[in-house]
Amino acid sequence: MSTIPALLGDRPAMVIFAIIALAGGLAIVLAHNIWSGGVLPILVTLIGWVMVIRGVLFLFLPPEATLQILATMQFERLFYLYLGIPFVLGIYLTYLAFTAS
Repeated sequence: MSTIPALLGDRPAMVIFAIIALAGGLAIVLAHNIWSGGVLPILVTLIGWVMVIRGVLFLFLPPEATLQILATMQFERLFYLYLGIPFVLGIYLTYLAFTAS
C-alpha cells in the first residue's frame, strides 16, 4: 500500500499516468457522451468524465497536494474499499454488457 504514495511522488510517472487517464477519458467522453437510455450508457459516460477529471488533476496538481488528498481520503486505511468499488463496478458493467440485447 506504500506503492501508491511513492508513485504519486514520482512526477514523471504521474505525468505519464495522467496523460493516459486523460486520453482514455477523452476517448470515452468524445465517443460516448450519452446521458439517457438506461443505466449502462450513463454509467459509461460518468466513468469517462471521472477519468478526464482525474487525469487533469493528476496532470496539474503538485505531488504534495495529491498526497494530501489521499491522506484526507484515508486511502491507506480504506484501501480495500477504494479497490472494491471499481472491481464491483467492473463486474456490474461486464454483466450488463453480456446480457444486453
